[in-house]
Amino acid sequence: MMGDASLTRSRMATLARWLSQLVLLIGVAVVSSCTTLFGVWSVTSTTRVAALTKDLPNETVAMRAAFDARVKARFPIQSSVAAMGAELQREQFIRKDWSDLPDQEHYAERDDGGAFGCNLFALIYWKSDKDEQITAIRGDYLVNCL
Repeated sequence: MMGDASLTRSRMATLARWLSQLVLLIGVAVVSSCTTLFGVWSVTSTTRVAALTKDLPNETVAMRAAFDARVKARFPIQSSVAAMGAELQREQFIRKDWSDLPDQEHYAERDDGGAFGCNLFALIYWKSDKDEQITAIRGDYLVNCL
């Protein structure tokens, strides 16, 4: 009888250890899931959609062509680089080069966020003359997935 009581206590202690480990594992899983969901929400909810990238087609080739056409229509040749720069800043583009040399290609980039292992980037490349007028411009929209 005494042996049965000690065996029962041993089984209860083992069960208690297993249950405490299970509760800890479930707690870690819940915290991890909540952190991931918050991260995805914060990235997707704080990225403001730019007029140049809004409602692009879903297919990559069509998306890139549509973005390029929008860029060329919005900033035609002989447009002011300063006016373009102000507009791009409002749309959260960041100029990535600092050279002021004429006839050199410059570019600005916007991170459009993304989710589920993909990042979306809008890029605008341009050249300008000594009067800071656009002489060439093109847009590219990149989808980078893991």
